[in-house]
Amino acid sequence: VSTQRVDLLQSSDFLTFQTSGGLTLIRTDITGLGPANNPEMNDLDLFLYTLDGQLISYSDAGLNGDSQLIAATLSAGTYLVEVRSYYGDYDTKKTVFNSGTYQLTVRTVTP
Repeated sequence: VSTQRVDLLQSSDFLTFQTSGGLTLIRTDITGLGPANNPEMNDLDLFLYTLDGQLISYSDAGLNGDSQLIAATLSAGTYLVEVRSYYGDYDTKKTVFNSGTYQLTVRTVTP
């Protein structure tokens, strides 16, 4: 989906959801420490796409261990969510992918 990325299949989870339309909240929260066993070495980024790969919105401002949130008004349909999980290993100078476990929540807000 993204250019100039390595190990795309290892660094991202892709999930789909359907909505009948309206304000949709998408949130990821770290739930586990991952292989580093350190809450400061878990970074999530969250991306929302149409099914044909057009980026709608993203959230990557959080630091290690922080939650990510996207709020978007969507038309009825099916959408794709990408969750990137990684951290930089300062000892080996390598990027470690799928660094933590997380919970993804998708909720449509009805007026």
